[in-house]
Amino acid sequence: MTEQHGVNVSGGLSLKAQLYGLLVTLLALAFASALYTSIEGVRAYQAKQLASHAQDAAHNLGLAISPHLDEPGLILAETMASAIFDSGYYEQIQFIDTQGETRFSRVHENSELDVPQWFQDWFPLHAPKMQSEVANGWVPGGTLTVQSHVGQAYEALWQSAVGLSLNTLWLLVAAMLIGYLILKAVLSPLSALKGQALAVMRKEFHQVKRRPFTLELRALVSAFNQMVSNTERSFSEQATYAKQLSEQLYVDGLTGLPNRQALIMQFEPQREDAQLHNDSLQLGLIRLPSLADINQNEGYTGGDQYLMKCITIVQKHLTKRADTRLYRLSGSELAILCRLDTGDLIQLQQHLSNEFVTQSAELYPLGFAQLYFTKVEEQESFSEAISRLDTLHLTDNEAKPTAVLEDATEGHSRQYWRGVIKQYTAITQTGLPIETESQFEHLSTSLAKHFELMLQPILGKDGNIIYSESLVRFNWQQASLSTAATFAMAERLNLGPALERAVLCYVLSQLRHHPEHRVGINLSNVFVHDRMHQQWLLTLLKTLKGQLPPLVFEIKESALISQGHRLKDLIQSLHELGAQVTIEHFGAHLSSFQSIGNMNIDFVKIDGSFIRSLNQHNNVFFVQSLTQVCHAVGVKVLACHVENATTARQCLQLHIDGIQGRGFADTASISDCFKNFIYSDTPAGLELRNRFLS
Repeated sequence: MTEQHGVNVSGGLSLKAQLYGLLVTLLALAFASALYTSIEGVRAYQAKQLASHAQDAAHNLGLAISPHLDEPGLILAETMASAIFDSGYYEQIQFIDTQGETRFSRVHENSELDVPQWFQDWFPLHAPKMQSEVANGWVPGGTLTVQSHVGQAYEALWQSAVGLSLNTLWLLVAAMLIGYLILKAVLSPLSALKGQALAVMRKEFHQVKRRPFTLELRALVSAFNQMVSNTERSFSEQATYAKQLSEQLYVDGLTGLPNRQALIMQFEPQREDAQLHNDSLQLGLIRLPSLADINQNEGYTGGDQYLMKCITIVQKHLTKRADTRLYRLSGSELAILCRLDTGDLIQLQQHLSNEFVTQSAELYPLGFAQLYFTKVEEQESFSEAISRLDTLHLTDNEAKPTAVLEDATEGHSRQYWRGVIKQYTAITQTGLPIETESQFEHLSTSLAKHFELMLQPILGKDGNIIYSESLVRFNWQQASLSTAATFAMAERLNLGPALERAVLCYVLSQLRHHPEHRVGINLSNVFVHDRMHQQWLLTLLKTLKGQLPPLVFEIKESALISQGHRLKDLIQSLHELGAQVTIEHFGAHLSSFQSIGNMNIDFVKIDGSFIRSLNQHNNVFFVQSLTQVCHAVGVKVLACHVENATTARQCLQLHIDGIQGRGFADTASISDCFKNFIYSDTPAGLELRNRFLS
């Protein structure tokens, strides 16, 4: 049984099958009844013919033998009776005199008929015995009894039945064909409407172009087309409105980069996520010291070109690194928020500094750009971090570009990381599909000592646990490693996909012991970009089918933007295996609003920066718009980073379907989660929610 967002779309008997079954049944019954009636009529006629034939023979033979009743032994009469009997049309001819003595008798011996026995049983023919009084003048001579033979009648009845059956069969086939064509013409529009309805459930909006000839169906198709058109237009208008609102609030109009407000909103969620994954969060500041001079000497057009040139240079290096983003703080300042390990950060600084230095000193007399980085400390606010960068700028020599890394801790050696990653990916480096449970068992055992699985529940508005998001922490020699640094080093060693496969195998191996509750698994862009990795994942899920809990795969919004066509195929394959899909960090990219209208996704998780800033009036309208856009196409909306009851109440008032955050449930080990009472039943979760809100 399959479901589309909780709506059962299978498991019953289709209208097409019911109508065709009804048509076949009625026609078969009608023609079978007609055939039986026809054969029964022929049988009754044959029975009458047998009686009439015997009666005529009795009268004629009686008249023929009556003059010869005085002969001794009735030799001539018996000879005449034998001549008639030998024709084969009679079963019995018998003459009994007035004293009750049988004077002569002829009886046909039983013979096989060329008629099936079942036909004889269904349509029995009984030849009656017809009698005639024979007299010689006025003197009674006796009684002549004649019975016709049924063999000829049965053969005639059988031939007639065969002919009637063939004619009836041809009529039945012709009637079924005509009925099929009529039903097909009627059901074809209904089938198109069914496909249209299922397409809407998949967030696809199609029009039924063929207009049926049936008046009622034509009206129904027109109504459905109008409804789908209105839904598509409403969704498009809401998505456009949300995009425009986002552009007004969080996007710099000149550069298209996120503005200062967007950076402030992203800062705290990024800092908390970095702490959760044992990562380091860095804030960078890029100053354009020559912008004021260029604006004065060459006009604002020249200044804009200078700014865009710097942005192009920076983005060229940032696009190769995940978890990095560029913002525009003010007219001459840009900011970089990133989660990189020390090696990657130093490399980024060197590349950008070299690019800045190579720019012409004649065009930029005060220097092309200046770059500063600082590590964001725990519980540090945005204002404190940016103030420290301003201090670095003021105390630095402004005449030449420089790059300062403050509080950078010394990382592990490359050889150390190589050994760690090799241990993590020892069994998954080949990328061969896992097609047997024994392979999986062997692999899972070797991974358990390196990883730790944590869960954080997402609580629904009715008190149920929608699903629990999983988080994997890396352990090495009894110490936790940075998630970002581990994956960055794996990519540098060309082992990124192998590490992803190892993590997925470990998570699924742990979930086999807890099949009752739905669990979310983060899926990196590696599995979205490469069909080979997708196939590996799908093969593993098929191998473990029936052993895992219901799964929800969380996919980053960036994959929705860059790999929409491949993501669509992956989502369809995951749905076929019974899994659901969530788009996380939703709303961070403007183009994602329209994209969800073409994807059969189940949940979106609004970016935590918007949830943490619900105290701002503009953000309330923006989150409300996002929720309306998603609900318009049947997608449930989740909110993360819900840290207090006030934010939770606001989310419920905005009709958000589920909340996640440390405010009511922090991350915990998988064993602790399933011992916790909120996993036991919905009333317990509802009690937790009410206590949290109060």
